[in-house]
Amino acid sequence: MSFNLKELEQLYAKARQVPEEYQFVNKYTYALYNGILDGRYMDINDVFNNESVLTGYISKHNAILLFPSYIDNILVSLFIRPVTGNISPLKLGLPVLMYGLGNLDENFKYGSKLYIVEGIGDYLALKLIEPSINVVAILSNTVSLNSIELISNLTNNVVLVTDGDEAGDIGYRVASSKFKKLGVNVSRIKPYGKHKDVGEVLDCIVEYKKTGDLSIKEKINEQVSYYKTAIYIGS
Repeated sequence: MSFNLKELEQLYAKARQVPEEYQFVNKYTYALYNGILDGRYMDINDVFNNESVLTGYISKHNAILLFPSYIDNILVSLFIRPVTGNISPLKLGLPVLMYGLGNLDENFKYGSKLYIVEGIGDYLALKLIEPSINVVAILSNTVSLNSIELISNLTNNVVLVTDGDEAGDIGYRVASSKFKKLGVNVSRIKPYGKHKDVGEVLDCIVEYKKTGDLSIKEKINEQVSYYKTAIYIGS
């Protein structure tokens, strides 16, 4: 799908806040409903009387979430995923390599620390744990050569927050080697305990909000403490 920036803005304007009844569906709906991150919701009712190029996509998945990406306060791309299901986000607009690149702190400069995560769920969790850090999501378990080259021009200090599985281990080793060849310092934060990724913290938060189970809250505190300590030690 090809969009110019005006069409992208018009599409995003049709979307709306995540409905209250959807806030606890998963970490994505919870984060958007509670304003942890900018994003909107759209279902077939939003395009029924106003045909959209996304009508077919929405009909297939019932409802979608739209995550905007900005550069200099201009909407340049949308990352779109179904409310439920685990598939790669659909990308509309300019070919932005990473999610969150336009949200870096205004004081970010060469030498500043940049945290690199795999998915939007990981991005949401890490920003919830420590809102002040600079994070981008590569939307993959491997950092592309184009992304590595781009990042190496932005900073020489990165932290890879990878998944804890074999793919995450391999991805870290490969990316670390390529970054170091470009003079970039690389460190790593592994997931807490047996978690697959940092995004599971947000899964636990959603479960606690739904159930009020205090044992889950205790686990959340342990997880948050683990990541905050890792961030603090590496700062």
